[in-house]
Amino acid sequence: MSVAAPGSPQNLDTKEFLQKLEKFLFNEIRDTRTGDSLIKFYNDPVYRKAGDNMLKTGIRDIGLPNGHWSPDKKEIVFNKILVEKWMADKKYTYEQLLKNDSVQEELARYLAPLFVHEAVHQRQTAWAQANDIPDYYQLEKEVESFSTQGLFVLEKSKKESAAGNAGYVKEVAEYYVARARIMKESGSVGMRKYVVYYEVPSFEGQSAMNLRHAAVTASLPEKWDEQQLRWYKLVMAKRDADDIWLMKVLAETMETKKKDDSGKTKAPPSPVK
Repeated sequence: MSVAAPGSPQNLDTKEFLQKLEKFLFNEIRDTRTGDSLIKFYNDPVYRKAGDNMLKTGIRDIGLPNGHWSPDKKEIVFNKILVEKWMADKKYTYEQLLKNDSVQEELARYLAPLFVHEAVHQRQTAWAQANDIPDYYQLEKEVESFSTQGLFVLEKSKKESAAGNAGYVKEVAEYYVARARIMKESGSVGMRKYVVYYEVPSFEGQSAMNLRHAAVTASLPEKWDEQQLRWYKLVMAKRDADDIWLMKVLAETMETKKKDDSGKTKAPPSPVK
């Protein structure tokens, strides 16, 4: 359900508006090491030749996440609900957002940490394709994106404070500040403990899945009919799902152990059917 922003709802997913927003996003991240590294990526002629570093953004209702990088569409999408909530909090109308550069600059400032996170995902995809490596979605990708986002907030806060604005951390979402604090205190090692995506395998987990797939494939006939191929895909998908469920149960059990003052652990949940 969309958040009620002032004024009549209008389409923010237009080329004219998004191109201006992209310019303001670049301005917002520029002159930080993390931001400059991403701008360098977007200007890299080698990636540009393959078309993997073209910046394409969108603002649409995408459900739960605040933002999303789509490798298939090569697009970074910001959640329209997030933008509308920001508008409602600021009491900005659609007309003000669409027509005033100063309001668009404020929005870019608000979205900058999220943009950094998703831009890192785009760079990961481009790097994998440039090096002929499968672009699996692994937990380490999120760790890198969250870590870079945290570093950006740290750098931006330090830069703003030096310029006389000590309140930058109050302008961004609290969870961005929390990630910056993790990076300051324990770096990417601490971020690895912070990022928990039960449904996303780690590098080691994905490698184990690939090895098992290879072993099963090697044991099967050289020539497959359509029914055999369908069966193989269903079986391997089920085994992968069981592995991910088991990892989730183990993680939840360990978390229960930490929280249970009596030292007794609760039984793990039953798998969802």
